[in-house]
Amino acid sequence: MLCSIGIDYVECGHLRDRELCETGLMLEDIHQFDELYKHNSRTKCVVLMDLGRFDISRLQHYAGGVISGIRLCFKKDEIRLVPRVAEQIKNKGYELYIQHADYCGYLSEDTSVFLSEVNQLCPCSYSIVDTFGTMNPNDLSDAVALVNSKLDSSITMGFHGHNNKMLANALNIQFIEDSRIRERDIVVDATFMGLGRGAGNANTEIICNYLGTYDFTEVVTCADFISDYLQLDYNKRQFAYLLTGLFDAHTFIADKLLKRFDSLSFLFDILKISKERERKCYDDEILSMLISRYEGSDKHE
Repeated sequence: MLCSIGIDYVECGHLRDRELCETGLMLEDIHQFDELYKHNSRTKCVVLMDLGRFDISRLQHYAGGVISGIRLCFKKDEIRLVPRVAEQIKNKGYELYIQHADYCGYLSEDTSVFLSEVNQLCPCSYSIVDTFGTMNPNDLSDAVALVNSKLDSSITMGFHGHNNKMLANALNIQFIEDSRIRERDIVVDATFMGLGRGAGNANTEIICNYLGTYDFTEVVTCADFISDYLQLDYNKRQFAYLLTGLFDAHTFIADKLLKRFDSLSFLFDILKISKERERKCYDDEILSMLISRYEGSDKHE
């Protein structure tokens, strides 16, 4: 469903042979992902590999499967191992993506030295990772300045935020809008409904709306599927409030329609056919009229 929306990259799970209790999808054989996902020519399907949690010698050579790239993540005390493991990933035919975890835990001088090694590795992308959600806007601005000055211009520059301080979406947008990297290819990470470890990540749906280049009908359909499949009542309600925000509407409409129909797609369609004054009314009669109007519309037929 993410592919149908037009997302450029989808991280499909973790490649690990060390157990980690909170991991939802952990596979030891990269070709096992072929059994779970259908290939999409536009979307790049990748997996995350934590250095030290997967024996790189077990990685099979790329043979045209769904997973074409590996995002390499590492702890600070493992950074010296990155070049060797990264070269093996590339030698086995996979695209290399470097995720610089705990970026804020490094001195600028150490980051500069590492970026010189990254340039030699020539990965598809290098991402600043705010692992502990500690960054403020000034921190991200400083990180962008340093990385942009040291990272080869041919390498895509990325940002991966965590929402511990509820800033992940704002920092993603700040990164996108930074004029200093306007000439670069950039990428931002997000998860649907912000789902992720701990406080979660930036929200895919918010970034999709901000960029305005995605079919939001497909985004809503995806949200319905995920929230129903995982029984995420709270997240579903939060998404519903996002929809009222997009249409400048009263949250009363979301509360009432979700309780009655339990469908984000239905709420989205009702809001689309409503008039400005109707969206702001706290009124059951107007809501009933909107439902009747929708049920008699061509779209419903």
